[in-house]
This record gives sequence, structure tokens and C-alpha cells, in this order.
Amino acid sequence: MKGDKIKITAIDDVVVKEVGVVILGDENKLIEKGKAVQDEKNKLNWIYTSTASANTHHVKVIVDAADLPGHITEVVEEKEIS
Repeated sequence: MKGDKIKITAIDDVVVKEVGVVILGDENKLIEKGKAVQDEKNKLNWIYTSTASANTHHVKVIVDAADLPGHITEVVEEKEIS
């Protein structure tokens, strides 16, 4: 739902400089994408606030984290929503 927050814990042996989020719905249709913001209280956590409501009950969330040298790690999770 619009305004929901996704908390992402991103750890690297150097420094995580950026975390991106892509949310896909049915048939991998793009719902939204954007950048997460680093949590000021816990630098390992990043927060993504959704900007759109999904008109589906199943979403795929793709998170990518980039470190200072430019290495990117991607994690995909599928979720049922009500």
C-alpha cells in the first residue's frame, strides 16, 4: 500500500553507498521503483517508502545494494499481500 515502509538491512565489508528497490506485480508488471534512504539511527538499515498501491495480491520485491567500489548485490523476494 502507498506509504508502507520496507526495511532493508545491507551489510558490506567496505561501505554500502546505495540501495535500490523495484516492486513488480502480476506478470512482472512494474508497480514502482526507487531508492531507499539510510536509517540515521542504524546505518546498516535502509528504508524504502512505497509511493504506489499494488492492485495485486502477489508482488516481487527486488533489492540491489551497491558498495563504494561499485559491486552490486541483488536479492529477490516474493510476497503475498492482503
